[in-house]
Amino acid sequence: MNRVVPGFVRVFCVALLSLLISCTAASAQAASTQTAPAQTAPTQTAPAQTVSGSPDFADTAKDRNVATSASALAINLADGASTTAARSGVAINNSTNTITITAPGTYALRGALSNGQVIVDVNGDLFLVLNGVSITSRTGAALAIFGSAKKVISLAAATANTLTDAASYSSFYQDDEPNAALFAKNDLTINGTGSLTVKGNYNNGIASKDELKIMSGVITVTAAGAALKGNDALIIRGGTITTNSTGDGLHSDVAILISGGTLSIATDDDGIHADESVQIEGGAINISKSKEGIEAAQVNISGGVIGIVSSDDGINAADGSGGNFPGMGGRAAGGRGGRAPNNAPAAPGLPPVSGAGTPATAIALTISGGIITVNSGGDGLDSNGSLFISGGTIIVHGPSNSGDSALDADGRIQISGGSLLAAGASRMAQAPDQSSSQPSITISFRTLRAAGSLISIKDSTGKTLAEYRALKSFQSLVVSLPALSTGASYSIYVDNVSAGTVRLSNMVTTVSL
Repeated sequence: MNRVVPGFVRVFCVALLSLLISCTAASAQAASTQTAPAQTAPTQTAPAQTVSGSPDFADTAKDRNVATSASALAINLADGASTTAARSGVAINNSTNTITITAPGTYALRGALSNGQVIVDVNGDLFLVLNGVSITSRTGAALAIFGSAKKVISLAAATANTLTDAASYSSFYQDDEPNAALFAKNDLTINGTGSLTVKGNYNNGIASKDELKIMSGVITVTAAGAALKGNDALIIRGGTITTNSTGDGLHSDVAILISGGTLSIATDDDGIHADESVQIEGGAINISKSKEGIEAAQVNISGGVIGIVSSDDGINAADGSGGNFPGMGGRAAGGRGGRAPNNAPAAPGLPPVSGAGTPATAIALTISGGIITVNSGGDGLDSNGSLFISGGTIIVHGPSNSGDSALDADGRIQISGGSLLAAGASRMAQAPDQSSSQPSITISFRTLRAAGSLISIKDSTGKTLAEYRALKSFQSLVVSLPALSTGASYSIYVDNVSAGTVRLSNMVTTVSL
């Protein structure tokens, strides 16, 4: 596995007659660690919204209801001495430090258990306020939630809460074995402004068998498996989320939707992985370490500030059926501990795909907005179907090895808008195709260009339209900008020395310099 050169690139856009790009990597070149610097974009908390095309993704009043301890029944945790104000619906076993909630309502937990568990077994609405809680279990999940209807956990303002599970589980609940420090059998929403630290020693950090939704809060997760997992859907609207995991940072067997929040993800596996679809509409996402940064059969990015460091592909659209699509690394459909989805609902705005054996025509990487920086050891932008770019600002520091490329698609690479600078090795390099409606230049350099090289593209008046400073050695560069026009000529400079002039005779122009 190739080690990736660290760091993001500072990307900024300049308004001339159209969107121009300048890319500088001085800070990244000086970096000495493998961790990319955090995004500087402010935390974004998305307002309540309904997502068209998938009613299950719609926010409800329950999702937005931040319960407080003032209106809750108190449960005070203490080793061998837990107490409650509830007259019924709460069973406390102080010999095992097990608290079981069995009645709907609003409950507030406070205090600490050094070896205990809280179990919720309620068919109906339940709001659980974490009001300064520390729960460590040596037998299973720290907090396990069962019963029908969505459950909501509110993080009380100005409180710190910690959940830690056992490295191996010896306790089982009903017909489901929890597989996370914070486990929910059905839909789970987390909101509030307090903090929650979760340590998943057994497998996952926070997991729901159905939908996991995070509205807000300061959430830090370390996990032996996936940090955050929603089997049917994982939805992030806001919050400040930091994950460090052996498994995927964010995982769903079906769909992931991110519309806000600040996410910092480090993982030995995929940063963001869904078997069916990933849709990113907003937020600041920093994937500082990953095997593949973002992966799903359909990846749709329409907004947000995204930085990716990956040892393999940066963004990969692939369905993972068997070994037919090497970009998935042979992962079986369903992911770790998952199922092979069959005609499951896709993320909003994306058609359903069929799981195992998904036809290539249903696989797509679509970028219509956002600011995206990829630093990849494998392909930068990779699709086992097609790659569509209609907007956004995209910088790709692709592979130096000749077995991969900055852009890779089994189908078409179509550009109709946005700004793209993508560099990588030349042997496998791919250019946009003639179906594109925005001009592009693909430059194949005769000699390998060293890391730190500055490539400048200037128009006939001498104005700089774009600059690219390389993080790694490269020999191919793809440039597409709204400022480019067919029939016009552009000068290419390498470290401020002219390398030649290119005339755009077609919508797609390929040259060797």
